[in-house]
Amino acid sequence: MSGRGRASAVRFGLGVAAASAVGALAYSAFFLALSLLTRRPVLLGLVYVLIWEGLLGNIVSGTRVLSVQHYVVTLTDRIAPTALLDGSVSLPVAIVMSAVFTVGFTPLAIRRLRTFSVAGETS
Repeated sequence: MSGRGRASAVRFGLGVAAASAVGALAYSAFFLALSLLTRRPVLLGLVYVLIWEGLLGNIVSGTRVLSVQHYVVTLTDRIAPTALLDGSVSLPVAIVMSAVFTVGFTPLAIRRLRTFSVAGETS
């Protein structure tokens, strides 16, 4: 592999790592809030991942705006452009919506966690 090929591979690896970290934060905030607000978080999580992101996100272009998977792909593609990936949402949408998922659902989860009481707690 030439020096240029290694440099692009390293850049791609760093792009994947950075975009994955953003996606992990967005998914974690979303699924934590989902688990605290519903009685069936696993079922709703599977519906979101399999139906919304897996099926509808790849068929209906409008649903991509609410798909963390597409944000991660777009961020990776912009950090390290490659023929392997094709970002389907714009960069501003990917950045803003990742922040909305993370910043929007984290306080919601925190607020919900404050209402829980620990077994054996005396107050």
